[in-house]
Amino acid sequence: WNVESKYVMQEGPAKDLSFRLRFANYRSNGAYSGYSSDVYDTRLIVEYPLSIL
Repeated sequence: WNVESKYVMQEGPAKDLSFRLRFANYRSNGAYSGYSSDVYDTRLIVEYPLSIL
């Protein structure tokens, strides 16, 4: 499973600031990779574009 949601600020002092919430789930029975437990990954990614030029 991979699920992702993103929100971008539309106006104000933080215009174009974006928040991305990502959730990933990998279920394993240990037969292939040697891992016996499931893997859950939750990330909050914050991006703010900078104009250098």
